Amino acid sequence: MDMKKTKKIIFGILAVGLTLLFTFFLLEIVLRVFSPQSLYTFEQGLFVSDSHVGYRLAKNQRAWHSQPEYSYIIETNSWGFRGPEPRPGAKFKILITGDSFAFGQGVPESGTFAQIVRKHFEKRNLDVDILNTSVPGYGFVNEIGILKEVLPRYNPHLVLHFFYWNDLFNDKLSSKVLNGYLVPPDLTRFDHFRAFLNQNSHLFVFTKNIMYLAKTPSSGKDHPALISQGDMEYAVAQLRDMMKTSQKGGSTFFLFLVPFRGAGSSHPSWPKANDKFHGILRSREIPFQDLDSLLFSLTVAERRKLTFRFDKHWSKKGHEYFSRAIIRYVESIVCKRGCE
Repeated sequence: MDMKKTKKIIFGILAVGLTLLFTFFLLEIVLRVFSPQSLYTFEQGLFVSDSHVGYRLAKNQRAWHSQPEYSYIIETNSWGFRGPEPRPGAKFKILITGDSFAFGQGVPESGTFAQIVRKHFEKRNLDVDILNTSVPGYGFVNEIGILKEVLPRYNPHLVLHFFYWNDLFNDKLSSKVLNGYLVPPDLTRFDHFRAFLNQNSHLFVFTKNIMYLAKTPSSGKDHPALISQGDMEYAVAQLRDMMKTSQKGGSTFFLFLVPFRGAGSSHPSWPKANDKFHGILRSREIPFQDLDSLLFSLTVAERRKLTFRFDKHWSKKGHEYFSRAIIRYVESIVCKRGCE
């Protein structure tokens, strides 16, 4: 190939590249002006590193969290947790621990079950305070650390822990904070570039939204039917540690099991795996309620309304629905002290 042909090919490639670059740049401007996208991510600065529990929410923050199916504001209090300021002097205090389900990922504070329970007792003129220490991505290591830190400071009468199966995997793959963002523990160069696009490019997010809506929800790799006996035993050992820690601090401990993918599973091995886990919990004398039991009377269509289509965290309807069981249990404890 002679020099002229080589230069022609190189200039052709450069022309195509520059044309594509200009087109992308123009589309980015058009989207920013006429149809700005909700950039993927928890807003920078919402999370901070912590030597004791790995990472946590920053104190007194007001930040956005956006995904294709939702965009909402997260507000933290002076203790560094989501929700209103805690009231250590309240007559009855409830401490909630857990991950993104208990945190209320995807819904504003007013739609979380924690706030629904608060409002319920306010209407009944009962002095009940709730401190929700749940944080997205938390596993047992984080949750036990938070529990041991907050127990002596808050002195709750009741500790409610919300367990979801991926807590096992979160324990092994704990997230970290980098430049104010919550990121996976083993970031590659591509992950850094993708994170940059997620946080800055409206065109990239617009393209992902289209692909997101076109795909089919997956079953997930953390299905309970695929979890070993050893992992179940490990989970129960951690839950028992949380229970004993709570009891030593003078608190009653109760466990809520979050349904797989928010609204239950149709996997044929699910009942057997669930029964096995229940049996281990009972043998260790851990009091619990499986929220999956509330789904049996619902149709498939009704179940789907309880979660976001792809994200699978509870929607507002999901929080409203499951809050009824939480309220019933809490009332049974609170009213032992007297309900007028």
